[in-house]
Amino acid sequence: MVKGIVTLASPLAGLELNLLQIYLSRSKLITEIASETHLIRDMKRHVYTKPVLHVIANRGFNPFIYEDSDGVLPRKVQTGWSCGRMIPVETNHYEILQHADTVQQLRQFISEMI
Repeated sequence: MVKGIVTLASPLAGLELNLLQIYLSRSKLITEIASETHLIRDMKRHVYTKPVLHVIANRGFNPFIYEDSDGVLPRKVQTGWSCGRMIPVETNHYEILQHADTVQQLRQFISEMI
């Protein structure tokens, strides 16, 4: 029933967390998407037979992330692993869902599957 997969500003490579960050994290989700968790390793081992589109948030700022980021995730976390086509969108992590370029890319992706 699945025709394709779309990820939006997703931590595909997994987050690089140190022990202190894992210990102090109040979010179970954060510790589940660390780069060496079973979830991330299994995702990378899986064979994908359906079309996949990764929409990458390409602009943002966070004073606590000392590298290019979308304001929430370092860009390398979004682009460090792929199982499909990557499309950068000039928006931040929060606004990617509403950005006109995201909508256009999703429409094109869906039309290619029909």
